[in-house]
Amino acid sequence: MMKKATPTFPGRRRRWLRLVALALALSLLGVLLWRWQNLAQAGLQVERQQISVMARALTSQAAYAAGQLMSNGEDKALQGLADRLAKEPQLLDAAIYDATGSVLARSGSDKPVLSLLEKADENRLIPYVSEIQSAGQVLGYLRITLTEDEVVHDARTYRKQVGESLRLMLLMAILMGFLLALVVRR
Repeated sequence: MMKKATPTFPGRRRRWLRLVALALALSLLGVLLWRWQNLAQAGLQVERQQISVMARALTSQAAYAAGQLMSNGEDKALQGLADRLAKEPQLLDAAIYDATGSVLARSGSDKPVLSLLEKADENRLIPYVSEIQSAGQVLGYLRITLTEDEVVHDARTYRKQVGESLRLMLLMAILMGFLLALVVRR
């Protein structure tokens, strides 16, 4: 008995499948790189939110301490508070003002606040201000200037190392895919 001949085009079908597989692989690589970039941006945003939360908590606590000192008439102790704050490596400076805006205590950078704020974006400086209150009355203001690079140095170093490891693993996965394709290929 003779087999019925059916026209097949193995060469065309194979080329078509390879083209579809290549297009799918490139599409998936594009999605992977896009997602990687989105995750990196989300990490930076979370980092900035954490800086803000930490800075607000710090200024709130320091303003409370300054309010206690001011309400007890211990204005000279305010300089000690400003000095302790400015000794922290994450802080560029700290200043305490009375209710009219006159400086009561300052420590850290000798530059005026306006010159610091002009270059805040370049130097990644973040100023935070909190009211100093006692019994519901505003006694003054506390200002600190955070150095963003110092605050997140360890986290950024770790994130950079993780990113480099992920890039290496991605390249290794691509290489493994090519090697498997060579082995499985007929």
